[in-house]
Amino acid sequence: MSKFKRFRSLLLFSFLSIVFLMEKMSCNQESRSDLQIRKRSLHEINSVDSSNAINLFHLVWTTSSSFFQSWRLFVILAIQKNYRDQNYAVNIYSNTLNAQILSTCADFDKVNMTNIRFLPINEEIFKSTALEKWWFQHTEFHGDLPLTKTDFRYSHLTDLIRFAVLWKFGGIYLDFDMILLRPVTVFFNSFASQKDMQDKNTMDDSDPYNFAIAVFQPQHPFLSEVMQNASSVYDPQLWPCVGPRLITSAVHNWTTRGLVTFHTEIPKVEISRKSTTIHIFPHIYFYPLYWKFGNTLVQKTPTSRVEFGRLMAHAVTVHIWSRSTNMSTIEKGSVLNILMSHIKDGSIHSHRGNRALIK
Repeated sequence: MSKFKRFRSLLLFSFLSIVFLMEKMSCNQESRSDLQIRKRSLHEINSVDSSNAINLFHLVWTTSSSFFQSWRLFVILAIQKNYRDQNYAVNIYSNTLNAQILSTCADFDKVNMTNIRFLPINEEIFKSTALEKWWFQHTEFHGDLPLTKTDFRYSHLTDLIRFAVLWKFGGIYLDFDMILLRPVTVFFNSFASQKDMQDKNTMDDSDPYNFAIAVFQPQHPFLSEVMQNASSVYDPQLWPCVGPRLITSAVHNWTTRGLVTFHTEIPKVEISRKSTTIHIFPHIYFYPLYWKFGNTLVQKTPTSRVEFGRLMAHAVTVHIWSRSTNMSTIEKGSVLNILMSHIKDGSIHSHRGNRALIK
């Protein structure tokens, strides 16, 4: 009887061992298959041809991928929702961010990676621009940059990359905390004031003009002038030196030459692409909330839904101001939380004429 039990135990052990080996082989085969799919997807992403895209978007990430929070994915999702029926492409310039990093973010499954490609930050970006010499002189910008409030290299490099890529390729530049609420197809050679200069709540020493969103034709002379001046005004200790301060100075120069049109409302027809005039729009359309009040976007208040409605009624974009806003917690029911929910399910509609902002 004991021999029979030993035989039965041996038989059972052999059976379980075979099952285990079969499962392991199956898992390994599945893992290899998944890896092949991922590699093929990355190859397809890197082979995206953005040169023929009518709406070419530029995004820049200069710091460690560990600082990339999942909510930033909605910058990409908002582009896709707004332009899904149009020819568009998204270039992401980064040495740390890639598709595998994005795949770890919540809601990545809603991102269509077909029209997205990742491009390295290197000399090719600045080649044949007024910043080419500057890039080779400042080797401290080569490599990964820290995200701190005392080391401004990550911000300065982002500022200069956007000038270079807009000059070389044209298109739409967005900060990685600027969310589109509707298409920007009527804008050319355009950007906006980032604050209401008549509002005492925004009366400070900050410069009024910003490039957190900018739409330009290739080789525009305003961009050429900005890049030419960047080298002489660059100060590593001054955060806005090649950002808002440089842009504001250039706007003043162009205003004295009669080359700036200051708009009071969104144009009903497409801005002419032929003129070298630059077009500047009021803050309410692109920066509806000033940076000092950025936390109201991520905190739930009794008026959050009303504020969301007001945002959707007037704004083209909303700037999250992540540098000054506490993004550690986005409260449920906050303006940003409501916006993200509507982007995900595609239910955002204009409060004017019921025109869909995000289809």
